[in-house]
Amino acid sequence: MLSRRSIICGCICSAVFLNSRPAEAAPKYCSLSANFDVTTFRRYSRSGDQRLDRSLIAELRKVNRVLGIRPGYQYIDDSESPNAFAHTSTIIANTKGSIFFGLNLFRSELNSRYGGAAIAGIAAHEGAHIMQFFSDFIGELQQRQTARDMELHADFLAGYFFAASNRTKRSLDSFGKSLFDKGDYDFNNEGHHGTPDQRLEAMNLGYNSYSQTNGLNEAVRRGIEYVTSI
Repeated sequence: MLSRRSIICGCICSAVFLNSRPAEAAPKYCSLSANFDVTTFRRYSRSGDQRLDRSLIAELRKVNRVLGIRPGYQYIDDSESPNAFAHTSTIIANTKGSIFFGLNLFRSELNSRYGGAAIAGIAAHEGAHIMQFFSDFIGELQQRQTARDMELHADFLAGYFFAASNRTKRSLDSFGKSLFDKGDYDFNNEGHHGTPDQRLEAMNLGYNSYSQTNGLNEAVRRGIEYVTSI
């Protein structure tokens, strides 16, 4: 069973820089680790692109509001491999938990056909991990030897976020294509995220749950029931 202590979930994003050490042994895309040291990344508060920063800040405010979280956010130097992750550590005052977005990942996503929808989905997925980390239900998502249930549950909540923030189905489909590309079949790997079809289904079910449930708590419970039953 995965441990909650110092748990991180890395997933797929872009970021901001601060320190001076390069990324070493960084988790690729989404991963869970019991003892990952966030100081191995150079971290930044700005990307160098004002347009990107303004757009991301607006999206993160929506994520915080919809999911009821308040993590600190920073960009990271992910030149070793595209990366983004959530972490239980708090490095910015008056926040709870941290989310790190890789600049390399964001730039590649923005230049892809998925564009802003992928960025919004990544922000929501990582925000969902922060919600999980500090919840009473995290143990229900850690019964397997892999991270699959936590990852699919985060995909489910990302879908819920798209509906709750009035994003179009077309935007959701763009994020879904990005998620599909990042699914895997490495079933026995600790970092297994779910197959492409499972990730896409979880996202769509989460989107539909917004109109089928009575608020976030009920949607969270429906998501848990789904991912632990497949």
